[in-house]
Amino acid sequence: MKRVFSALFALLFACAIHAQGVPNFGSLGVPNGGPGGGGGGGSGTVTQVATACGTSGGPITTTGTISASLTSRTVTGATDTILSTDCGNIVYYNSASAIAITQPVPSGSFAAGFFTTVCNINTGVPTITPGSGTIGGAPTKAIDGGKASAPSCFTYQSDGTNFNIVSSGSANTVASGTAALGTSAVSAGACGSATTVSAPGVVTTDTIQVGFNGDPTATTGYTPAAMLTIVPYPTAGNVNFKQCNLTGSSITPSALTVNWRVAR
Repeated sequence: MKRVFSALFALLFACAIHAQGVPNFGSLGVPNGGPGGGGGGGSGTVTQVATACGTSGGPITTTGTISASLTSRTVTGATDTILSTDCGNIVYYNSASAIAITQPVPSGSFAAGFFTTVCNINTGVPTITPGSGTIGGAPTKAIDGGKASAPSCFTYQSDGTNFNIVSSGSANTVASGTAALGTSAVSAGACGSATTVSAPGVVTTDTIQVGFNGDPTATTGYTPAAMLTIVPYPTAGNVNFKQCNLTGSSITPSALTVNWRVAR
């Protein structure tokens, strides 16, 4: 999220404020035509500072204050349309079901310079479909499942023809914990029953990171001479672990715990 918001504010100040009648300054900050400035051009003054999405206070023609603010709205329904007022702001999607999002065509209020951040804070998958052009180089763009404490977000910007992904942020932990593996006998060439742990926010497209919480090589079932293979896999809202026996003899493992984490 930190990378997303850093990119968002960089865009906000780069795109939102533009001066009219600004002189062409040389490398030392002296108007061209003055000492050290190089070729012709003369001097000038700022006649107007305008503001765009994410900022307010303009246009300023004499004195004034420009301020920036980041606002948000939350969608819980099955459909949504990106608004012109979403420019420079955040839209949160909070539904356990799919959400169909319409992004109007990249012109008018959504012409080059429009940008917004979208975040998913639930298990449903919102999908953005632009009225024309592409988003992230594809006809549609899905927002992975997330949760309030670890939203799944990205920022995108209009170039007047398509919508480009500016930042998809850093990986956030969706869920983490421990799992106590089974101790029942696992027949040769077979897998035991799955150990299932609740993991809210996890979806079937996630990848599970797994590690032992200690040295397993002295534990029955995980010694170099007779080692079970642990197979992790996600289901909606859960992580699962199967112990599979690739040896030629039955193995009855001793108790063992693994640490796991899902991030996206």
